[in-house]
Amino acid sequence: MTEPPAADLVFLGGPILTLDGWEPGADTSRVRDTAPTALAIRGDRIIAVGDEDSRALIGPSTRVVALDGRCVIPGIADAHLHFNALSMARGAYIDVSPTAVTEWSQLSTVLTRDAVGPDGWIRAHGWSEIALGRCGTKDDVDRALLANGILDVPTVLFDWSGHTLVAGTAALQRAGIERDTPVPTGGMIQCDERGEPTGLVGDGAMALVTAAMPPIDRFVRLNAYRSTQRELHSLGITALTEPGLGPGAPALLDGTGDREALETLAKMARDGELTLRIGVLLLFTGTGGANRAAVAQGIAGPLRHVFDGLDPTRLRISGVKVFSDGVPMNHTCWFHEPYGDENDRGALVVVGDTEQERLEELSGILEAIDDAGLRAGVHAIGDASADAVVEILARIERTRGGDPRRHYLIHASVVDPGLRPRMAAAGIGLAANPVITRLGRDERPEPAAPQNHHEPLRSLLHAGVTVSTMTDSPIVHPDWRPNLVHAVRRSQLYRSPRPDDTEGVSGIDALAMLTVMPARQENAEHLRGALRPGMLADLVVLDGPWPDDEDVEGLLTTQTHVTVIGGRIVFDAATPPVSVPSAASVGTRS
Repeated sequence: MTEPPAADLVFLGGPILTLDGWEPGADTSRVRDTAPTALAIRGDRIIAVGDEDSRALIGPSTRVVALDGRCVIPGIADAHLHFNALSMARGAYIDVSPTAVTEWSQLSTVLTRDAVGPDGWIRAHGWSEIALGRCGTKDDVDRALLANGILDVPTVLFDWSGHTLVAGTAALQRAGIERDTPVPTGGMIQCDERGEPTGLVGDGAMALVTAAMPPIDRFVRLNAYRSTQRELHSLGITALTEPGLGPGAPALLDGTGDREALETLAKMARDGELTLRIGVLLLFTGTGGANRAAVAQGIAGPLRHVFDGLDPTRLRISGVKVFSDGVPMNHTCWFHEPYGDENDRGALVVVGDTEQERLEELSGILEAIDDAGLRAGVHAIGDASADAVVEILARIERTRGGDPRRHYLIHASVVDPGLRPRMAAAGIGLAANPVITRLGRDERPEPAAPQNHHEPLRSLLHAGVTVSTMTDSPIVHPDWRPNLVHAVRRSQLYRSPRPDDTEGVSGIDALAMLTVMPARQENAEHLRGALRPGMLADLVVLDGPWPDDEDVEGLLTTQTHVTVIGGRIVFDAATPPVSVPSAASVGTRS
């Protein structure tokens, strides 16, 4: 009898948390303590799991990795990570995050002549009104520029959320924003008591500013992508959903998620540089003014085919992003109850003069996406928005019949009990972010709701909803570990422990929401998300054991030891990283 070919790579001597056969309610200790201790890989696939089967495949050329008790988990998949925007924030912009600027008067230390790019603009990212005590104004920017003798330099500071920016006077002039400038649908242009713009611009109105900015140099973008990819691999991230690239990008984040971003990803894939697995949601309209005509035209256009001919397990168009509402801090979310004491519930940010017209337009948008055989990822933070989106999608699913498209909600921070079974019945998923909930715990001006309605992960999982967690980076750091801890503890919602909150999940369930569920969301569960023979060999070796739920915080100090994608080691903590020139070192900052 012919012996099977030997394995290329074998891991021995540590628990392999395969998540094969995972179901909600998994007991962390039982899964860990009964886990197999070996795994074998040939080419890009897993060929054996278990000590005896894996050892039998060791040949003269097999690389054997001794785990020595280290834990192996499936590769981490971030269900909503803005790869382009994270790359720009890390590699192309001036840092004005709370670690660099703790009060507005300190702007002059970073908005210097050295910060001016070759195109004559200053771009910065990361300021937080929570950390600084208030939002910035053009006066804050102008004072800093004047102190450095560069008042005429157009300057834009994007905030941490990606939904607000502050621009100096020169940038406002370039953008044509003045006292009588119409505010785009779903947008915000703050004005003072005299009706003059303060420099603070939000959501749909951000496109007015970003459209006036010169394009990012391709070398800077490509170099930033390479650096970010290495960082993500060092965190154990092997796959992600890039939630929104295309013509709607000028109104989102830093406005650079345009066709050039898609082309740069395609170039990396063609050149063999792209090691991450990326599914891209196309964005045809931004954070205001979504309409069926633009979405239908975009679907029929060339962007849907931008990755044709490339390996779809590496890079593919996986759906369309739609903004049904905005963010609470700009009062652009749609809630059933008003914000605080104000008679303001927000509204859908799609076109239409009345609520009914906006609902009909949203229905048309989602029908166009479904008719094209694509799935929709719908940003819906307010509970009224979530209810409306689920009702529309459930009707579409009933009318069409057949297998669900796996449309899903993004954020949906408040999900009442009645919505959960409706989502499950219609195959509608959710991408949630416990860390962002943590950031907004005390400061976010959203209407009150029972705490068990806030990201009820356990109830959603047990109802049969595909629930994944994500970072939404660069909104927060791309590290997946705090998300997992918060999904277990729910500590992000309370000043002190709340024993009556039953929505925490087990550590293994939380891990499944970073592995099994994102793969299902991307219609890729037959390829990744769990570790079993025949699956793509995407896995992570942690430098320690998987903790009990009672000690889940121990994950925060557990580092990635090795990251493997398609059988290839893309990160090894024992090997120093290869450096590439930074944007600053090549004289390009924008």
